[in-house]
Amino acid sequence: LPSITFKGRTVRIARDQQAMLDNVANQLRQSPDCKVVVTGHAQASKASEQLAWDRANAVITYLTEKQGVSADRLLFQYSGVPGDINSVDLRAATDADSGLPNTTPPPHPNLRRSK
Repeated sequence: LPSITFKGRTVRIARDQQAMLDNVANQLRQSPDCKVVVTGHAQASKASEQLAWDRANAVITYLTEKQGVSADRLLFQYSGVPGDINSVDLRAATDADSGLPNTTPPPHPNLRRSK
């Protein structure tokens, strides 16, 4: 599955990245038992953690609201996972991921939200 790349500090999903998510949604429709882990990456700061959460949430929202993917098929993960802080990674879930939630509250809700 792809990584969705974001530019700067934005949480907006670019058109070319939306096309990749459309393909992911099609793959999920063809594999009804598959779940996907959506992982945002952060550095050790509140602003970075919030941005990673916002980006992972943007991907989940796009897949559920625009593509009709059931939210219980998307597992939410952010921060504490090594990776490119400008991307959100998607991967097939394994049995080890069964404890991951499909929603989580924002880590720092009082921070100014990214645009």
